[in-house]
Amino acid sequence: MLQTIRDKLTGWVALTIFGIIAFAFVFWGVDPLAIGATWAAKVNGIEIPAIEVRRAAQNQVAEYESRIQDDISPELLQQIRNRTLNQFINNTLMRARVISDGYRVSDAMLIEYIRSLSYFQVGGEFSLDSYAAMLAAQGLSKTGFEADQRSQMEILQLQQGLFGSSFVTSHEMRRFLELQGEEREITLVTIKASAFEDLVSPTDEEITGYYNANAQRYLTDETADVEYLEVRVADFTGQVEFDEQGLHDHYETVADNYKTEEQRRARHILIAVSDEDDNAAAEAKANEVLERARAGEDFSSLATEYSDDGGTAADGGDLGWSVRDDFVGLFADALFAMQENEISEPVRTRFGYHILRLDEIEPEDIRSFEDVRTEIESDYRAQLAEDAYYEAAQALGDQAFEAYDQLQSVAEFLDLELKSVSGFTRAGGGELGSDPRVVSAVFSTDVLSEGKNSKLLEVEDSRAISLRVSEYHPAEPRPLEEVREQIVTFMVTDQTRILARSAGAGIKSAIAAGADPRQLAQDNGATFTPARKVTRDTVNVARIVLEAVFSAPRPTTANSSVGGVSLATGDYTIFAISSVTPGHPASLTPAEWTRTEEQLANDLGNAELAAFVAQLRETGNVRINSRTFDDVLLPPNLP
Repeated sequence: MLQTIRDKLTGWVALTIFGIIAFAFVFWGVDPLAIGATWAAKVNGIEIPAIEVRRAAQNQVAEYESRIQDDISPELLQQIRNRTLNQFINNTLMRARVISDGYRVSDAMLIEYIRSLSYFQVGGEFSLDSYAAMLAAQGLSKTGFEADQRSQMEILQLQQGLFGSSFVTSHEMRRFLELQGEEREITLVTIKASAFEDLVSPTDEEITGYYNANAQRYLTDETADVEYLEVRVADFTGQVEFDEQGLHDHYETVADNYKTEEQRRARHILIAVSDEDDNAAAEAKANEVLERARAGEDFSSLATEYSDDGGTAADGGDLGWSVRDDFVGLFADALFAMQENEISEPVRTRFGYHILRLDEIEPEDIRSFEDVRTEIESDYRAQLAEDAYYEAAQALGDQAFEAYDQLQSVAEFLDLELKSVSGFTRAGGGELGSDPRVVSAVFSTDVLSEGKNSKLLEVEDSRAISLRVSEYHPAEPRPLEEVREQIVTFMVTDQTRILARSAGAGIKSAIAAGADPRQLAQDNGATFTPARKVTRDTVNVARIVLEAVFSAPRPTTANSSVGGVSLATGDYTIFAISSVTPGHPASLTPAEWTRTEEQLANDLGNAELAAFVAQLRETGNVRINSRTFDDVLLPPNLP
């Protein structure tokens, strides 16, 4: 399916375009005068096209919103845009550096890498036809694609060099483990925000003022009216026609599916070899047992008495029915070269010497056409329907592309029903469902802003669609009365949080001055939690409290270390740290020590890579177009 090819390649090429680096840095070099410029940034004179950055950012926004089933906040939107642009900038800097430093990837390395990619393989083998088709579907040339891959491999060489030079000393390891496993004894006092609710009662004037200042927080969903055409495999299942010869030809194609491999049932006796010094003795013992078996002694009894294979000795060495792939190397070669009732010479493997006896052979078998006719006909019908579906889907994709910004003529040409969904949101809607690919397409720049037909979307294995937006309805502020209750709840929550934090600050100061936390909690109607030891991984203490506790300074001999933090509920928790116990590096097993050391080295490598890229940006000439994202996500109504 062409769209499946496009989707797979798009995801992979996206990684190529963005590069391997995904660090976000603070913007600098912003050029506020770049109005109307077609570039998003200039890196040492190299222009990064604005349209590529916009589309990449918009795709990430759509993907994120489809996951959370909601609109993202303006703050997160800006973060995504900044991160996307920085990815382009950092990748451009790295590409320039590998060129100047002389990193090179040979043709042989490049070919081996491309041939290893599953996107271009059919049946586990590289397919040149698949390779060409996928690149053509994405609008890429072989020359350009291979040049891009070579560049990314060179960047990877540079990154691996930075990672390979990272290491952790024993002193650093011990210090890390002491900090990671540290225990701190804490006492908690928690002020409940709900205790202040009676003190907060927003007036109508305050509510109206808040609404007027924050109307953009209370918007209706933006929606789109969508027209679409679709084809399904089910549309063709009852239409396929075939003759008897075609059915026979199909059987010949898939006959291997109805073939059973040759199976053999054998027994064996293993004389184990623990080390090379025992080899001669083990071989002599194996030959002795072999002579007794060939002399007529019961093979099963000999296996029970002499075999060192604990899994089969009690069953007389029985290996059960097996196909050739169940065994490897000389063992498989010997077993599948034997005749029934034959006893083999000792076969040496890494386990020792094996004496085999072949009891039975079940030859391979292929079920006849007549035996499997019903299954074959069903399979053949499904294949023909799928072939017809693929052809129709390809035609739909091609015609929709040619029609550019309308689907009515495509519907008439292909004899398809032009369907529609009104009020489609970023959470989906109607018969189009909530598939992220559909949501992303509807709200993409091409479809929403420019009015184009979407590319072919294979939203299920058996359904493909092309769509367009006929009308866009931007988000609008909801009426005050509709959101009044939400606003009041927010204002009360916000004010009680402030009051709880203010009361907590006074208690925190008193504890720091030496007052009794238990008595303070009792006097102020707060919750008191007696002294207890916690680690960074303690599960029944709020994560934000643990982070504050382990970020606080250690207590002195005379005084506790005291701090406070607001919780997500609005409550305020004061903590007093009375003692600190370092972790014990000796408690780790050798395997745990190694894993931790590797993780630390990896973290260090990431930090060094981030610092390296930051240095490239500091020493490079980076100019950023501040208008790159202006109005990108706010398209007007479409005709």
